[in-house]
This record gives sequence, structure tokens and C-alpha cells, in this order.
Amino acid sequence: MQALESSGANPKISRGLWAEAIVIKFFRQKSYKLFCHRWRTKSFEVDLIFEKQDFFCKKLIICEVKTLSTPDFFSQRVSLKQKQRLQKAYEFFLKKYPTHEVRFFYAFVDSKKYPDIKELNIKFMPWADY
Repeated sequence: MQALESSGANPKISRGLWAEAIVIKFFRQKSYKLFCHRWRTKSFEVDLIFEKQDFFCKKLIICEVKTLSTPDFFSQRVSLKQKQRLQKAYEFFLKKYPTHEVRFFYAFVDSKKYPDIKELNIKFMPWADY
């Protein structure tokens, strides 16, 4: 990723790709396969999707990656509109892969290069329509 950062590419995009590469490495070390990178529809985009065959079922991990330049709180980093789009993504994958266990994570990456991974229970989020 060094070459990407030093190229003439958009620094925000480069930083995002750098953070995504760190998260990909993190999940691969836990035996997850990268299922999809920057998956898009008209309604939403998902940064990373991982898959893992467990003993009992297949697991699908939806992961949104955020870079941090300073310590930050989740509520300040993710807008309500973003949360609602991610809710749609979660529901889409539940329907598309009914045999998979679908889980949702946020990965916050700072300059220390170690991702802070937080699992979210979408069903109980205050913006959900349940």
C-alpha cells in the first residue's frame, strides 16, 4: 500500500484502501475468506464482506471500515443516513443468504494499524424499523 499512498491518488481513497487492507489481513488471520470488496447497489455500499464455513453453518460478515486520525466515538463517525443504508445492506444479505449467519461489524483503524473491531446488533439499533 505504500505505492498507493505516495501516488497522485486521492488521499482519502488511498487512506480508505490502506485501512481496508489492514482489516482484510485481520479477518484472514481468523480464517475468513474475502467474499466481496466494495460491493455496491443503488441504495448502499458495503466496504468488505467475509465468509467462513463453521462446523454448523456458513458465516457472512459485513464490515464497514472507518479510518481515525484521533480517538473518536461511533456516534460521531457514522451518520444516521449511513446507519440506515447499512441497515438496508444487512436486511438484503439476510434475504439473499438465508442459510448463512449474517453479522455486522465496524472496523476503526488508526495510525497504529491495528483495527478496533466492534460487532453491532442491527436488530436493536434505535434507527431500525423493528
